[in-house]
Amino acid sequence: MRTEPLQPSGETRAMTDTPHESTPRLILRAIRDASHLATMHVALVRIEAGRIAGIVSRVGGLAGAVVILACVSGFLILVAAVKGLAGLIGSEILAGVLGAAPFALAAIGLTVWGFRTMTLKPRGIPQPGPR
Repeated sequence: MRTEPLQPSGETRAMTDTPHESTPRLILRAIRDASHLATMHVALVRIEAGRIAGIVSRVGGLAGAVVILACVSGFLILVAAVKGLAGLIGSEILAGVLGAAPFALAAIGLTVWGFRTMTLKPRGIPQPGPR
């Protein structure tokens, strides 16, 4: 068991050593300490923002690489399917047309759907009315 009394920490000791310090000096010290704490807080925010920006840029780069690799692999699978179909039917031109037909039909369908869903009246332009 401890028998000696607990000693105050350095900050507490410094505050109790000057009991006769004037109020304006105490306020000035509090403002100085608050300024120091605010400066340290801003520095920590900058460090954390830099870390977050690094993480976001790495994740964005990886996501971009994944998208590019997915597009390339899809294209390679399509080329392999067309080559395999050309081997089965004996005509590479016909296999190319058959491989491109679903994409052409999808493009035509999306175009028709887009034209049907577009409004023909301009939005946001006031129409002249009677005065």
